[in-house]
Amino acid sequence: GDGMINTIIQNSIGEDIALGIIPIGKTNLFANILGITDWRVGCRTLVKPQSTLVDLGTVDERYFTSSIEITPTQGVSYRFLRLFAKRATTKYCPIIMTIVSEETKLKLQTNVVSLLISTIPTTGRYILEDELANKELHIRIKSKPTLHHPTKKNTTIEEISMFSGEKISIESKNGCPIVIDAEPYGKTPVEIGIIPQAFRVIIPKKEWVEQETRGRMVKK
Repeated sequence: GDGMINTIIQNSIGEDIALGIIPIGKTNLFANILGITDWRVGCRTLVKPQSTLVDLGTVDERYFTSSIEITPTQGVSYRFLRLFAKRATTKYCPIIMTIVSEETKLKLQTNVVSLLISTIPTTGRYILEDELANKELHIRIKSKPTLHHPTKKNTTIEEISMFSGEKISIESKNGCPIVIDAEPYGKTPVEIGIIPQAFRVIIPKKEWVEQETRGRMVKK
């Protein structure tokens, strides 16, 4: 699972190894990003391995493989795919975020419902190999709604913003809980960066992932 992978990487960074994954944890986001959709694909991948370098994110002196989540409520993890699901009781966290890239420096202030910072694009599709090391952090913010739906009464329009950058700092008055690779970490403020092509992982062939996906669709 993601927690075990994170622990391994903390103690293996800089070593000349390639990490192979058979996903059997409660949260297997990193494996899914690589196209290792279940334990069968994981086993098959290790029999005929091919590897690639992936970016690693950094928060303070800790590495992360896939994502950081900032959530208003302690102990709540949206776990990436459920990040923007509607909740019965919505809480907000006021933050000040600074995003730095080669070309720009952006500072924004907003009330967030949820915030995701990922080392890969949050598209929900199969991630291409060159996207695993594109040297950018991808940010997706769901903000407190301020607009009302033009036709539906008592309905607000969700405000989702997307940014990218190489360095990110986040501040909040009372401190918002942070979840790194599905594990609780601490609270804001926090400094986040990225190390390009920092770690080697074993990945499946693209055609294997496509075959597995087609098989699941047929079963459904």
